[in-house]
Amino acid sequence: MSNVVAIAAGGEHSLALKSNGTVVAWGYNGSGQTSVPAGLSNVMAIAAGWAHSLALKNDGTFVAWGDNSSGQINVPNEIQTTIVTSTNTSGPPDIVTITGTPINVKMIAAGGDHNMAAIFNPYVQYQINVAQDLLLIYNSTNISLSSNVCAYYLTNRPMVGKANRLGFNCPTNEIIAGSDYTNIFVPPILNWLTVNPTKRPQYVILFQDFPSRLHTATGNLSVQVDMSTDFFTNYPRSWLPFVTGINMNGANGASDCTAYIDKLAYFGSNYSAGQLFISASTSGYGDRNWYFDDSIIGQTNSPLNTNSLGYEATSGVLAALPSASIVY
Repeated sequence: MSNVVAIAAGGEHSLALKSNGTVVAWGYNGSGQTSVPAGLSNVMAIAAGWAHSLALKNDGTFVAWGDNSSGQINVPNEIQTTIVTSTNTSGPPDIVTITGTPINVKMIAAGGDHNMAAIFNPYVQYQINVAQDLLLIYNSTNISLSSNVCAYYLTNRPMVGKANRLGFNCPTNEIIAGSDYTNIFVPPILNWLTVNPTKRPQYVILFQDFPSRLHTATGNLSVQVDMSTDFFTNYPRSWLPFVTGINMNGANGASDCTAYIDKLAYFGSNYSAGQLFISASTSGYGDRNWYFDDSIIGQTNSPLNTNSLGYEATSGVLAALPSASIVY
């Protein structure tokens, strides 16, 4: 057995998760706790109780098998899942599917005869394992810029050296057509998720020279233009990362990107030493000063333009913090 990325020990049995997303089990099997369901794949995490086993899949669902004398594999109905029960060791476990409202699970744990599941919430900051939780995507069409900026980030941004990287060819213009987005932008990302079944990075950074906007309407480009990164988070819907970009444009784009990374590195070294996150609150900043730069095709750049995203963002901040100082 090789390529093991996680292990779990139960009462009298053990589990191992391999890098291809499959599970291996051994030890006492009196309740079927080592009878791994046939075809179980795309597993990200495992847990072992006294006589039962759990596996969390990369779509946010999980599978349980083994002893059920205390209901330890009766997964709550509100979690869409497959429950595997076993009453013998001579044949494959019985499989019962319970369908309900899909809820993504972030973490699992197994006790003696009970389990716990932490439901994923995009507003919660979880403990970060950079090798699992951070994916850096660069445009290999312009290798001298996007790839170099990504490499600069890996070298200079504190604590991100083990992040995952993905490079693929994509148009470098600011706006991409919906068909190009579907046929060019999405497939490499979905393929990466397929070949890395034990990873669903919580944070994604798009580097220089990726299209920043997706054109979804016909005719004049000013009719409807949406952020491609917003659409990106929906592929697939079971994977909901926080997507951002380091993508300054123009003749000095690469220099601007590296200058921004230097600023991040400075903040990280001086204000958040030993932390991946740069926190304003830890340095006593009260989140009262805000700046919104709003540039929208076909719309007036004015605080009185209530159709703009910048205006809506300004209104949202003021509603939550009336004393905020905002430059719009």
